[in-house]
Amino acid sequence: MSEIVDGSHLYLPSVELDDVVIPSETKKRVCDAVLSFEEVKDNYYKYEIDKKITYGLGQVLLFYGSSGTYVNLILYVADCHL
Repeated sequence: MSEIVDGSHLYLPSVELDDVVIPSETKKRVCDAVLSFEEVKDNYYKYEIDKKITYGLGQVLLFYGSSGTYVNLILYVADCHL
């Protein structure tokens, strides 16, 4: 994909969940959302939702926070769990 956009650099995050210092409830909510996506995706096919809606069947997680907060780090952790 880095060939598509000049100047882009792709890398694989190597952050572990234990490396992130955030409230345990926040970690649990993010992990639950990421890990439950496979079950949601299976239901798309089981109930034939994919035949009615043929696009936009991905997962969207919205994070927000001030500069210097854990937002980017938690995204890297989520990426490692996918």
